[in-house]
Amino acid sequence: MGETLRATDIDVAGWGKSQSSPRRRGIQPGPCLVLGIAALGVLPGCDSTSFVPSRPPELSPSPTAAAKTSGAAPSPSVPPSTTTPAAAAGTKTPATPTVVRARLVELILARPASLDRSYLEQFLRRETGIKKCAFRVYPRDNQPASPVQLAGEIRTAANRSTGALILEPVDVPEVREALREAESRGLGVVLLDSPLPATSPGKPYPFVTFKGFAEAAKQLVETVADDARVLRLPADGTTLVIENRDQDSYSRDRLESITSALKAAGRAYDIVSFDGEQKGATEVVLEYLKTHPKLTVILADHDFGVAGAFDAREQWKKTNKNIFAIGGYFACDVRLTQRVKDHVQGLVDRNVEGYARKALQVALDLMDGKPVPERALVDVRFIHTPPPFIPPPSSEGTAGNKLEGAVRVYPKPFPPASTPSEPKPKP
Repeated sequence: MGETLRATDIDVAGWGKSQSSPRRRGIQPGPCLVLGIAALGVLPGCDSTSFVPSRPPELSPSPTAAAKTSGAAPSPSVPPSTTTPAAAAGTKTPATPTVVRARLVELILARPASLDRSYLEQFLRRETGIKKCAFRVYPRDNQPASPVQLAGEIRTAANRSTGALILEPVDVPEVREALREAESRGLGVVLLDSPLPATSPGKPYPFVTFKGFAEAAKQLVETVADDARVLRLPADGTTLVIENRDQDSYSRDRLESITSALKAAGRAYDIVSFDGEQKGATEVVLEYLKTHPKLTVILADHDFGVAGAFDAREQWKKTNKNIFAIGGYFACDVRLTQRVKDHVQGLVDRNVEGYARKALQVALDLMDGKPVPERALVDVRFIHTPPPFIPPPSSEGTAGNKLEGAVRVYPKPFPPASTPSEPKPKP
């Protein structure tokens, strides 16, 4: 178990930033998180320390490689796997030796690993184990790779038996040239998030990206508004959008999808931002409530915003009778606690787990010689958790807020157990 914990400890990879908030309610605490991720890696066929599965029988060293190691000539009955038709005919062999590609996927990140990238790595470890495929990560000290370093790692992967490369791209000449050389040597390349100019005419590098932000945000806005009516929240209440100032490749898509959906629905809203930690989101919500006590709905563009709003609501309920509905974008994997899932009305899954599966599938298809799309699309999915029951009417703030507009019917609380009536006295 100690080996597993060391292998899955991702504090350095991004989780350490939120260690100052050990009582996070929305995101699981550090030990639980590590144990949750450890469960992803310890699977049949995977080594508990490196997560690299056992080498499949079909990838055992070729007779030529074995002969080079032992100094003996290969057996004449088994032709060397690297012998080309030109060599068999006695013609001059190319200067660059042919590399036998193994069923091995390699991940190279150009930037310091964010929390999402750390989970991407762990999901890839698990999925490659399931697919009986080896997996390797470019080891770094959590520092950004320079263009020269990145190009060098790409060439190194091309020189060994790596079958496919999953790469966080940087659009610079050194990297493009290294990718051109790697592609010419038969190495499959999958890009994360954004494309790069193709080196071969009509053969762009496939890249993985998300889709469906506008549709999911429309569902989010409509559903949370419906639930606010079901919860008998004030009809004239305000809507707050909270933005995480820590940006990633899809931050703008998430925020604009929410604000566009609110504008299309004709709903006014305010925007506040926080510094990237859950505690910061809680503080800005509580500060906003001081001047806007009739807050009805909070929508957040990131996990820490949703979890911070949930924490603020729990604190607000201790001294105030009114509550508010919550919705937003969240990575609905092992990071999502059941408590938040059950008490947040609407979530749009950022689907990092599905993103990892899609990237690996494209890499496997490249190794198998199958056609792959230029853009491998991953859906962000809307998840609705309706209120468990309709609360009793409140004496304050419910005037004009009727339930006729609600479009969903939810189960009511169980009625109190009836007591048997006393028999009537006989006349």
